[in-house]
Order: sequence, then structure tokens, then C-alpha cells
Amino acid sequence: MSVFHKNISPLLMMLFLGVILSGLCLPFKLAAAELPDLGDSSASVLSPADDYRLGQAFMHNLRQNVDIIEDPELNSYINSLGYRLLSAADTQLPYNFFIVNEPSINAFAGPGGYIGIHSGMILAAKSEGELAAVMAHEISHVSQR
Repeated sequence: MSVFHKNISPLLMMLFLGVILSGLCLPFKLAAAELPDLGDSSASVLSPADDYRLGQAFMHNLRQNVDIIEDPELNSYINSLGYRLLSAADTQLPYNFFIVNEPSINAFAGPGGYIGIHSGMILAAKSEGELAAVMAHEISHVSQR
């Protein structure tokens, strides 16, 4: 009887733990099913024309307040990389990529498809792939609106 007890005990213990853990996960599954509808994307609020006009105003204000790098070679590179990424995306929106002369490691997506990359982000990227990943993330902010 001692041999039987030693062999069955770990099996029963694992089964018991499995049942307990499954029971603990059930409230999370039920709560997820009851999440509120947060609404549609902003596409239902802003038309593409409105988004474009908002983007134009955004860029006008940005140009007055931050130092945007106007180097043709750098801008050509960043736009080329951006449009290579867009070739794999399912979007027909116009995009404009630009570089902000800012040492912080950051990037942002504005309205109207304007995507800014800080010069610090470009310098910190260890490869084109790292920079492309950041840009793809920003593209997703625009394409998922």
C-alpha cells in the first residue's frame, strides 16, 4: 500500500493543481468577455480630407516650434525607408516622414500621415532594422485610426 500511495500521490497532486489553476483563470476569461465597446476608430469621426487638413495645420505649427532637419539626403533616406515599409502595408493614405533635430530617442505620428523621427532615434538605432521597427510602429498609429 505504501508503494501505491507514493506512485499515485504526485499524479493526484498535479490533477488537483490543474483544476485549481483552471478555476482561478475562469474569472479573467469571463471579465474579458464583458469588456465595454470603446467605439470605432477615429475614421468615423474624421474624414480623410479632415485628417489631411488637420495634418497640414499640425505641420505648420510644428515647423514654427521645433527644428526640422531639411537635409535632402537624410530626408530622401527616411522617406525611402518609410515607403519600403508602406509597400507591405494595406493602406492608401499619404504619408510624409521627416526628421526632428532632437537628441532624445523618440518618434511620433501626427494627423494626416505625418511621421516624425527624432535625430537621436536615428543615431541610437544599431541597424536599419531597428529604425524600421520604430517607423513601422508609427505607421501603425496612422493606419489603425
